[in-house]
Amino acid sequence: YVENIIWPETSSITLRGFDRETTIIDGGGIGPVITLTDSVENANISRFTITNGHFEEDVNNPVYQRAGGINIGTNIYSATTAVLSDLHITNNTGYSGGGIYCATGSFFDLSNSVIDQNTASQGGGLFISGRFTIDSVDIINNNYGILFYYAQGEISNSKISGNDTGMFIVGANWGVDGDWESPGIIFDHVEIIDNVSGPYPEQINIWTGSSGSHLNNVLFNHVTIALTDPDNYNYSAIRTSTGGLPSLPSINI
Repeated sequence: YVENIIWPETSSITLRGFDRETTIIDGGGIGPVITLTDSVENANISRFTITNGHFEEDVNNPVYQRAGGINIGTNIYSATTAVLSDLHITNNTGYSGGGIYCATGSFFDLSNSVIDQNTASQGGGLFISGRFTIDSVDIINNNYGILFYYAQGEISNSKISGNDTGMFIVGANWGVDGDWESPGIIFDHVEIIDNVSGPYPEQINIWTGSSGSHLNNVLFNHVTIALTDPDNYNYSAIRTSTGGLPSLPSINI
């Protein structure tokens, strides 16, 4: 199917393929494959390959889409929610998120999927600015694994491997809910391997500025960070860049 789907503002719709290897939605290289607009709740998408999407380059478009693959909301006022499962999201081009973009105020649950061979200026695999749950997902061989931008959620039982840049984390906290203590992002049983070819040579970059809202509180539980060729690698696995208030430490790991 060659499609550029803009989801109707109707909640609780399910789009289900027969098998993700044989049921393919192709964006034709002219637009994003799927865009969930800002009032959609409980969209359910499963059993597809999502491929050959290209982000909407006109920022004046009323439905400006940042990802080539799947857009979950389109602006900071979005309140879009989606359940995504058994997907292969591959060979898409985005600006923020080649494979998936999640807007501030939105939420998605992604499971049992593969995200690979996607490219974007920020977050080739995923750009997440909302809330999320990711379980049993391989994020591999993208030009940029994940960019978390004031995101909150948990990623578990997953692999982030072979991406040019691994992850960039900014503002991982629950301060918006008045909770500065709980981890903003939790990595639980995750493999982070060989993400070393991009402009940021560390596998994980955690950045903060002077504002308290930039606080990063990240929990790593049963996480492997590794290289297959460590002899030719002269950088740290995790890089932190701090500049926060003394009374509110910028980065907790």
